[in-house]
Amino acid sequence: MARIPEIPWTGIRTIALANFIPGTVGDSLYIIPVARRLKKAAPHARIILTGTSQTREVLGDEPAIDEFVEITELADIGKHQSRLRKGIAVLRVLYRMVRELRKRKPDMCFVGIPNFAPYHLVPLFAGIPLRFGFKFPGSVFNFTLTASIPFRNPITTGDVNVHLSEANLDVLKLVGLPISAADMILRRNVSDAELQGAHEVLDDMGVKKPLIVFQAGAKGKNRQWPAERFSSVGKDLVRSCGAHIILAGSPAEWSLCERIRLDIGEGCTNLAGKVPFGTLAGLLSCCDLVLGNDSGLMHLAASVGAQTAVLFGSPNPNHSRPLGAKRAIIIVPPTWNPGALFENEPTDLPSKYLLDIDTDIVLIACRDALAGRIRDGWYQKAGAKGIQRTST
Repeated sequence: MARIPEIPWTGIRTIALANFIPGTVGDSLYIIPVARRLKKAAPHARIILTGTSQTREVLGDEPAIDEFVEITELADIGKHQSRLRKGIAVLRVLYRMVRELRKRKPDMCFVGIPNFAPYHLVPLFAGIPLRFGFKFPGSVFNFTLTASIPFRNPITTGDVNVHLSEANLDVLKLVGLPISAADMILRRNVSDAELQGAHEVLDDMGVKKPLIVFQAGAKGKNRQWPAERFSSVGKDLVRSCGAHIILAGSPAEWSLCERIRLDIGEGCTNLAGKVPFGTLAGLLSCCDLVLGNDSGLMHLAASVGAQTAVLFGSPNPNHSRPLGAKRAIIIVPPTWNPGALFENEPTDLPSKYLLDIDTDIVLIACRDALAGRIRDGWYQKAGAKGIQRTST
């Protein structure tokens, strides 16, 4: 890691976070710890963040970000399109990003994920004096940065025990900022308007406590626990605990959630794709438990202070578990192993690891959460020996 002279923080007036994430929830949320650590180091400095309208919605009213610069062209990068069209979209993003940053004249810029070599050119062409970013396979334009640091991606490094939040914050080490465990915790503000919207939804539904949210969808089928098992767990919690189940997710997940709602019956509401993002954040902050797959919504739930219980198949929880104010309950199969991440399971088929998680262990985890007796470690069923809680 290249070292640079000590940063004169009192002379830093504007800091740019060049974000190129089109809007995925989990990745976008982990911009917050980076912005907050910078604001802590330079409270007088103006912090600028680039992104899409979805990025703005995901981050909410974040006090560490003084100006949000919407790059509308960035949304096109996330679309499925030909290589030529995607290349044109990238050029448009680069041009727009350079133009917008030039107007604002930042003293310092950090280039974030996703790691794509041309993105390193933006702060140089924008005329920013201090430029920092990640080093990664194929990062041929590293020489344009003042300094860079290797990005600790478990796929390329093999180190599965580095959390995404910690990996993102590594870039701040280039400017001499120490990173603590507290800096890595994800905390998203819930505005009064978002909370009011959530209360209005709950009042209209007339739901009762305990309130449990299920996230049954995920980015790929390999990260989705079977819908019928969510139904089974939901029926049991409604019957034994008097819980009300809310099914949350994207509009594309409405049909999946509706099947679960019909199966659970009374005591279950399908809100997938039916409430604004901010209202969903407010709802998650009001609930007693959020049970779901390894997905962006689980990171959102953790960020607003909810107790989460997350089902992990092949991904390693040490790298991608939700890092909120409350310790996430991690549920893994008895067959889980640290090398599962590298098996490249097909994304369009259910994971053999998730299929190995039965409803018994999930119910135990849920009941522990509702009773406030959560223990350290992972919830894992150990074959015929019953239930064990394996320390991380």
